[in-house]
Amino acid sequence: MIRDGHYTAPLAPGFSATMRHDSITEYHYPDGTFWTTDRAVTSSSTTEAPASPRD
Repeated sequence: MIRDGHYTAPLAPGFSATMRHDSITEYHYPDGTFWTTDRAVTSSSTTEAPASPRD
């Protein structure tokens, strides 16, 4: 439902949302593929040597 240009969830009983199995698998914390990939990218970017300053 849209009210004043914003989405509002229905107030009547019976409304529900269901997570897809593949979404649960991907975003399950901390072992989902999203989090393991994020950790890998974060750890590789923090282990790089800092650039040397210019003279």
